[in-house]
Amino acid sequence: MTKTSEIQKNLTNLLSSKEFSDSKRYQKLLQYLVDSTLQDITPKEITIAHDVFGKSFDFDKKNDTQVRVYIHNLRKKLDSYYQHEGKEDTITFEIPKGSYKVIFTENPSAVNSSVLNFNWKYNLAFILVIIIINVLLVLSNSDEKSTLKNHPVWQDFLKEETPILIVIGDYYLYRIHDIFDEESHLYVRDYNINSHKDFDEFASTITKNQDNIEKSNHTLLGKFAPLTVSELTKLLYANDREFDIRLSSSLQWQDLEKYNIIYIGTYKSLGIIHDLISELNFSYTVKPNRLLYDSDSLYSYESTASTIDQAYENDFSVVAKFPIANDNTILIFGSTRDIGCIATVKHLTNPKTLNSFEKEHLSEPENQFFESVFKIQGYERNVNKVDLLHFDSIKSK
Repeated sequence: MTKTSEIQKNLTNLLSSKEFSDSKRYQKLLQYLVDSTLQDITPKEITIAHDVFGKSFDFDKKNDTQVRVYIHNLRKKLDSYYQHEGKEDTITFEIPKGSYKVIFTENPSAVNSSVLNFNWKYNLAFILVIIIINVLLVLSNSDEKSTLKNHPVWQDFLKEETPILIVIGDYYLYRIHDIFDEESHLYVRDYNINSHKDFDEFASTITKNQDNIEKSNHTLLGKFAPLTVSELTKLLYANDREFDIRLSSSLQWQDLEKYNIIYIGTYKSLGIIHDLISELNFSYTVKPNRLLYDSDSLYSYESTASTIDQAYENDFSVVAKFPIANDNTILIFGSTRDIGCIATVKHLTNPKTLNSFEKEHLSEPENQFFESVFKIQGYERNVNKVDLLHFDSIKSK
């Protein structure tokens, strides 16, 4: 059951609302029902009549409908409250018909409203703020990043004049509407639904309230987005390279012909880029959440469960660079969790760790294009260790 302190906090707000503040009788009735429920007591009509309305225990409940009328009106007052003043309450109170016991339910639209209404326009606006901050940082400390243009990993992006596009993997959301009234709706992130096709398959399995769920053009970004764009912004501005930003959900095939592309995100959010990796050694499954790498033998890696936030975690991240349309290049930083993208971007934009990686694996010209797998270990999404597990060169055609 929801914590008593949180229930009492919401009850106080409710009783002091416009809907209830002018009615001492309804305040007393709701307080009584809540207190009884918290004590695991299901009150009966006769006890409510005695304790709240002052009637004797031998009252004629067959002909005296006062309790039932008040309960009926109380339900209507609760509905009205949650449609107006109580929209943002973290817990809702409900008195089911046929019972006088109160049901306490967490209100996800209030708890997660700041996340669920975070659409792609606000995603990009947030990232642009990060970019502006980093431009100021770069102006004061650009020498270190500007030296990376001669490094094999980055030279295609820093020395050529081909436009650069940063593609950020965004998560699919679907919409549930008319939750409390016609104006209320909820955006839902289901880790197994990552495209309109996935949504159609999911919707076909729904038997109740199917008309209340629908596709959405709203998406969600992970913690990796501002942190990795921050690092790339420093690198690109230090080398006088302009760039555009796009979410993977809005990436078009013609973009591959126009830009050198840097993708950052989870495997689930590759979008059309997924079709480009069919000839590479890595693949992934969503259920279970697993990275597969088929080189000299088949390797299978599963990251720490994403439901654990305040704990040790590991991730297995792919960094792959290969040619695409019109002799353009794509560089992929893919992972299962935020920590994988954050770690590998930092690892390959830090001159010290980049030098070590390139010295061991990219000294030969034929290794210009490659794919690699890193194991990342950390705590609460803070990186402690990065280890390279696999490296294979990709021969350009």
